[in-house]
Amino acid sequence: MLTSTDEYRGKVISNVLFAGSQEEVCHILDLTMKDLTIHQKNKETTIIFTNKILDELDHFNPMNKNAQEWSNINMARIYFHRIKLHDPVQ
Repeated sequence: MLTSTDEYRGKVISNVLFAGSQEEVCHILDLTMKDLTIHQKNKETTIIFTNKILDELDHFNPMNKNAQEWSNINMARIYFHRIKLHDPVQ
């Protein structure tokens, strides 16, 4: 992982934006969640991390993104909302 969760979160969001497909977005996020599970000491840190990503994604303006980026943002938002549904602690 990078030196801070803020840097890592920025890298994940950048990777999501530049993904070539929705499948790639899901793959990136699956790897991210796996990485967080391995490296984080407690579940609360992972919850905070995912909530911050979701919050950042919610604040993107579709007028400032191309069609692929906006599709990727929406796919990532769906992905994180599904995680929340399957894990009521979040």
